[in-house]
Amino acid sequence: MPQGSLQLSKHASLSLEEFLCELKSALAAEGLPFCVLRNYSGFPTANAGNDIDLLLEPRDLPRAVRALRSIHGIQAIAFLERPYVANLFFHGVAAHPDSESIEIDFDLSLSWKGLPFLAVDEVLRNARPRAAGKIEFLIPAPEHEAIISLFVSLLLSGFVKEKYLPGVQSVFISAGQQVHLALAPRFGDAVSRQVIDAVISADRSRIRNCIRPLRRALLLRAFCRQPAQTSLAIIRHYSRELCVRFSPSTATDIAIASADEALRTGVITALTPMLQPATVLLETQICPAGQKNIDASGSSSRIRIYPMLRCIISGWIQKFVPKKHLTLRLHANRCFDWLVPQKTWRSSRLGWLARLANRLSPSPDLLIVLSFADSAPNPAGAKPAREKPRRVMLDSSRSIAQLAEEAYAAILALLAEKAAKRIRRFA
Repeated sequence: MPQGSLQLSKHASLSLEEFLCELKSALAAEGLPFCVLRNYSGFPTANAGNDIDLLLEPRDLPRAVRALRSIHGIQAIAFLERPYVANLFFHGVAAHPDSESIEIDFDLSLSWKGLPFLAVDEVLRNARPRAAGKIEFLIPAPEHEAIISLFVSLLLSGFVKEKYLPGVQSVFISAGQQVHLALAPRFGDAVSRQVIDAVISADRSRIRNCIRPLRRALLLRAFCRQPAQTSLAIIRHYSRELCVRFSPSTATDIAIASADEALRTGVITALTPMLQPATVLLETQICPAGQKNIDASGSSSRIRIYPMLRCIISGWIQKFVPKKHLTLRLHANRCFDWLVPQKTWRSSRLGWLARLANRLSPSPDLLIVLSFADSAPNPAGAKPAREKPRRVMLDSSRSIAQLAEEAYAAILALLAEKAAKRIRRFA
């Protein structure tokens, strides 16, 4: 990779207020509403949540993505689309003091298993304006916001989110009739009254006992009214969900190879807080003490067969482990060390085994090499050990902080490249 690609962007990150102003202008230029579902109380200077939830009609998603990409100074680093939500991560926004990335979620459907509990167009039609500093945006009507805040955790995930419950209870008490009118068409009169009374009583057990009646009423009423469309919606939901969860592309694997375990662990430790805002899930895999498949100490390298086989098998299994969200994996173990050619392997009787492991092992998306003590370039005229994965060579004589920054820049470049491929169809 060219050295220039390792350099972090030199422009200053946008503040949250600047980003919100740019976002409003970009959406307005595309003729799209700027409707924030919740967690807007701290706008424009603070974001009460980990992301910004915007309500959008599914047909408007391409224009919304184009609008976001038109904002100068930010770069898309992750994108994942489901039938009900599209998650986008952007680098270049200081949404929090220790972060340069922000997540924007476009809620395309307010539904459970593909069955809407509120219509998006209805919520947008009844949205009301709210001013925050110099920014004006839309927010849902109180009854709609309360239902969404309750059902996103209760109906979809089966638990009561304490953060929203006091506000939901207040609206259910003051606007119970409006809440009932919004719920009754899809859940029926009895179940709607049951959940309203349970929330007003603030009895968590009673609220949780409403989960099954709510789901059953929504499912039965949807099947009775539109059996074919309901079946197709459920099939579409599960098929897309299976693709997301089991697709290797949902996860990005970053391997850090080094003969110095302390250096490798130090870089991973420094990288973790930097990368946390850039993905939904961040997993780190650090080599347990004594676990080695390659012993690079001393005058010769020894290849340990059983740990090597275990790493290859577990690596392929892990590629297809179900993933609920976008996942970034940092591998700080020795399972990828054989991807870097060792000159002593060529003179070893088991050198062929290392080369075979090189071919059989799953490739990470990015291999960051913190120079091996006995690493050597390929001999003149010889083919590279492997064209993949993408590699970045870092000088291990630098400080851990410098190495972490260079690794961070290389990872962001990779994420931006993957995101650009995913959203290319919206261009």
